[in-house]
Amino acid sequence: MIVRYRWYRLKSPIGYASLLDSMKQEPITPDKDRGYFLLHSDDKEIKFKFFWRVKITATTLDSEGNTFNEELYSLNSQDCILTKISDKYLLRLENPGRSSRELFNSLEELTGMGFYAKALALSNEDVNEILKNIDAFKLTSIKLTGGVENNEMIARIDLASKKGIVLENLAMLEGVKYKTDSAAYEIMTKGIKGNLSYTPTGLVRLSGQLSPMLLALIENSMLEKV
Repeated sequence: MIVRYRWYRLKSPIGYASLLDSMKQEPITPDKDRGYFLLHSDDKEIKFKFFWRVKITATTLDSEGNTFNEELYSLNSQDCILTKISDKYLLRLENPGRSSRELFNSLEELTGMGFYAKALALSNEDVNEILKNIDAFKLTSIKLTGGVENNEMIARIDLASKKGIVLENLAMLEGVKYKTDSAAYEIMTKGIKGNLSYTPTGLVRLSGQLSPMLLALIENSMLEKV
């Protein structure tokens, strides 16, 4: 199963204990549009679900063929882990949706003026450091964007190989200044396989039995950015 993750660095104008108390005072209930359900908390970490309602307008037909609009409500949820690091926080979202606006708006309401959130992302250097802890790995796909020196051209390259890709051996990239739009690795340690993919926007996908190990390594890298 593939699990997607995003990380954010948060700063709150109120302390950790006050933030935890504020979450407890805003539980999700049938009469609320959003709220929190705490799964676990201690002096360094809060594991919780954030819920919010989304209104959907559906067009239906009556028995005579007339159309009318009906409002329905869907309850969405987001799994989160908030880790305290000094006066800042690392927030991890599991299988995030397209937008986390409702969550961050709610957190800002709980904490007040001075709250901010900044998305964190793995760099190529971060991934190289993580891979030093792996017995064997291969780059199986990568998307690159760049330009050719002294020429007004943009290059968009999408490469994939089950045998693995070695960028340094590709003559087609000579003279091309490029950046990584996404990359995917197949990883093996002690006979156990896993998969890691990432983008510069901060989205990370993990799958396979090595996912817990990879998640811990990535989390350590993210903690250094807080």
